Amino acid sequence: MKKIKLLILCYFLISCWNNTTGNKTTENQQEEFNIEKIQEMNTVLKSQLEKGISGLYNNSFDIETYEYSNSDLEVTIPLVKEILLKRGYQPPTDKIFIEQVQKVFHRIINPSLNTNFLYLRFDIPCDKEMKFYTNDKVDNTPYSYYIVKNENFLTELYALPELLDYKKLFPDLYKLETSMPSEIKEEKTGDMIQLTKWQEVEDLDSRRKGNIDKLVHRNKYLFNDNRSSFHWLCLNDEAFLTSLVLTFGYVEDKELDKYVLEKQLGGMISEFGKAFWYQGCDGKLFFHNQMIDIIKQSPIEKQKEYLKAISLYIRFLVNDKNLPFSQKAEILGKLCYYAEKIGKPIDMGFKYFYILEAESSGDIYEEEFKKKEYYNIPDFKKVWENTRTIIPHSKNNDILFSKKVDINKDGIEDRIIVYNPENDLFATIKIVLSDKGKEKLFFNTKMLSNNITSEEGFRNISFKGHFFTIEENVSSDILQYTTFSIDNKTNNIFLYKLEYSIISDNGYDDEYYDSIYLQKKNGKVSFENYDPKTLKLF
Repeated sequence: MKKIKLLILCYFLISCWNNTTGNKTTENQQEEFNIEKIQEMNTVLKSQLEKGISGLYNNSFDIETYEYSNSDLEVTIPLVKEILLKRGYQPPTDKIFIEQVQKVFHRIINPSLNTNFLYLRFDIPCDKEMKFYTNDKVDNTPYSYYIVKNENFLTELYALPELLDYKKLFPDLYKLETSMPSEIKEEKTGDMIQLTKWQEVEDLDSRRKGNIDKLVHRNKYLFNDNRSSFHWLCLNDEAFLTSLVLTFGYVEDKELDKYVLEKQLGGMISEFGKAFWYQGCDGKLFFHNQMIDIIKQSPIEKQKEYLKAISLYIRFLVNDKNLPFSQKAEILGKLCYYAEKIGKPIDMGFKYFYILEAESSGDIYEEEFKKKEYYNIPDFKKVWENTRTIIPHSKNNDILFSKKVDINKDGIEDRIIVYNPENDLFATIKIVLSDKGKEKLFFNTKMLSNNITSEEGFRNISFKGHFFTIEENVSSDILQYTTFSIDNKTNNIFLYKLEYSIISDNGYDDEYYDSIYLQKKNGKVSFENYDPKTLKLF
């Protein structure tokens, strides 16, 4: 029995010794990994600690105090690689990695080039010149990422304290940082700058954890198609996900498309519109039919929200001058077409193509659409022709009047449209006159109130010779007739006369007219400048 007990005790001691030895081996392996780059890490970390995380200049604003370089990026790569592997990241093959980078970021990796990184600038995606910026510091722009070609992952440029606990791994440097000066001299001006040391950042541990989590989940989503990581990013890294679509035009993930489109509903209308198209660095335009599919598959109430936002974006883009007209016309044409198709069954039609007529000249779009063969969409031409000038019949109608008529009597049809712009106190009257083979545009935005009661507001427009008359109720029992004339020589439009009519109790107009303005007596007032509130009529 004693022998058995002794054998058991010996076995226990040997096992304990083996386990201890194994732990030491693991620690040594970790140290060996660090030893490979320990001197470089030590040098870079010391430089970063000397300059602090930021500095207070002139006791008024924070500035960057450390200029990052390629060395700062290179020294983090082995560390980032180890972090990713330990957190379950599976580096794809070179072939798959190259294909995915091209699909997501529209960037081509050339293995034959002797470079380690592709630079991604999220505010200007076509800027390929290598720069070294960290994110989440004093200045967040430009937001920079780096494709590591030889290791097959994506990273930011991190300061070493943002990735590792330097207090534990580099205790000597941590101690040295404590005694480092709290002020440094600004090189250009010689002014003293108050430093914020890395060890003074109270939430550094949580920030480090956040950096690592984002690093891991971004790579696992992009290159491992990990859906758990995608859902984590939806909750914790919205800016990164939305940039994939809005900045780089990546729309191959239906779940991502739906997430981004819905997120943009409550934001800037210009950003919402970017979800539908992408312009490559070579200038080529891509329209995202994937987003149209998302809208089609949404519940009706959500469809209405999307269509309203599309309407606002169409108005925005019509007046945007940053795109070549051919590309702007393609985006507008396709957005209007699909919106009309989706909107018609749910009483949201006849609200999109007419904007091209109301806000601009529909004929220039007609010319472009025809030139591009209506983008090879079978019924595009039919929808465009049937809806461009039609007056909606829904209760949310914002077109008050639309008609084609030869106003200046030159044998060519002109167009006149009265509509209520979004969030405007006045209705807009737009006239498009033919003028020696071209078109001449006229707008008035002060004549007709958009904030009207059931007894007040626009009634009709009548035409006779070179004259047209705008009829409106100015009260429950008074009608106003504003007549304009077309100058035969200049094709300009001027106020001709202003009359009022009293409506009798039986609802019919009295024959009595009170003419209070005549052009011959009071001089010329142009159509564009006519404002009944400022014009002195008496």
